[in-house]
Amino acid sequence: MFAAALSLLLTYAVPTHAGVDRPPQFIVMAFDNCTELERWQELTDFAAEMNRDGDRVHFTFFVSGINFIADGKRNIYEGPHQRRGYSRISFGGSPEQVRRRVDYVNDLYRNGHEIASHAVGHFNGAAWSTGDWEKEFRAFGDIVNNVGPNNGLAESRLAFSASDVVGFRAPYLAKGAGLYGALKANGFRYDTSGVGYADAWPERIDGIWRFNLAMLRIQGSGKGTLSMDYNFFVAQSRAATDPRRYEAAREQRCRHICTTSKSITRAIGRRSTLGTTSPAIRAAPTTRRSSRLRARSAACPKCAA
Repeated sequence: MFAAALSLLLTYAVPTHAGVDRPPQFIVMAFDNCTELERWQELTDFAAEMNRDGDRVHFTFFVSGINFIADGKRNIYEGPHQRRGYSRISFGGSPEQVRRRVDYVNDLYRNGHEIASHAVGHFNGAAWSTGDWEKEFRAFGDIVNNVGPNNGLAESRLAFSASDVVGFRAPYLAKGAGLYGALKANGFRYDTSGVGYADAWPERIDGIWRFNLAMLRIQGSGKGTLSMDYNFFVAQSRAATDPRRYEAAREQRCRHICTTSKSITRAIGRRSTLGTTSPAIRAAPTTRRSSRLRARSAACPKCAA
């Protein structure tokens, strides 16, 4: 349901020397939560299309752990202050559907895209304690590390471990005071649950980088929204799936990415004489199979002007 739109968190890198006319950019694109297998196929196809003439664009997929638990195995999970076997969103369907979802995620991961966490049961954790979040992250780790045994799939496993997952977005962006201590304790390096201006710098607070979702105006329509896939979906079609609008929505997003990138780059260029290293550069993880924040001179292969 969420493949209808891109989520765009735009952060930018200013180089360490002064007088730069066009600083390089970090453009981080993310999708959060997706259950339907046909959407995973669309996401895979879209990622391949964006990179058809080179390894140019990488996405981050914030996955809900519940999608990797088959319906019949639902009692594996118990969310904080919830009854066992309950989730606010759908479980993973049949074991075969879970296996296919694992295959899609592995294919994307092996092609350089990042897999990040959207927790497990899609609960509103604004009032959760650090201990509650710890419980949710333990459940997420068990799901990632044991997806095969959990679902009776002897040959199925994810191509990464829970320790490779370093990014997080809270369901409903509900980020209570208990969240950040648990994120740090569980090895997360960044969070995208906040909201800010499109040209705002990321901040590192208590060891966790905050890459806020951007407040945007959609190119063409002027509608205000956040840089999150579901928000684009609502703004473009009131959350109604309409295949006739796919190409128009894609073109709109492409124009929005490029127009916003150029305008913000000009704004940052005017500040680039400070000679400081961008937090975005320092935030970039160094492990090969973890979050990859790539500097790109062009966001979109269709209009790389």
